[in-house]
Amino acid sequence: MKNRKSIKRPKREVLTEILDGLREIEAHFEMEGFARNEIKPEEEPQAETPEEEDDEYGEDFSGPSAFDREDIEVAIDVFISHLVQTAVIKKQEHRGRHPLSDIIQDLFGEDHAISTMTLSFEEHIKGYFDLVCYDDMQKAYFELSNIRDLIQAEVAKTK
Repeated sequence: MKNRKSIKRPKREVLTEILDGLREIEAHFEMEGFARNEIKPEEEPQAETPEEEDDEYGEDFSGPSAFDREDIEVAIDVFISHLVQTAVIKKQEHRGRHPLSDIIQDLFGEDHAISTMTLSFEEHIKGYFDLVCYDDMQKAYFELSNIRDLIQAEVAKTK
């Protein structure tokens, strides 16, 4: 097993491939209706407009309240496959169940902010009975956006 302590700085080419692969995961969230300019998790939600209010039974039918964890896992698997195909990681290194955080920690080191955010992302998509609630999906998407922003900043540093 590789030493994952401290902070590592992957090469620009590796960072670019990670960004390309992250687009697959982001695309899944966007297909589910999440957008980058949504409410940040630490902000308070705004009051509902009359058309957004709950129906007479207290349910909001504006979108799904739970998401299938397996769909998220498929997007993560596509990301990992992209990293293997572009030789960022070796196939045998992450055979079987491969948490995203392990791969990111191998590339950036355990102490890197990107590794910490990836752990948080995984915590939010953990779900319950293979379903992930809307709030956790929104928080996960926020973490994913921050991860992408940090990687883009790392790419800018390598110019």
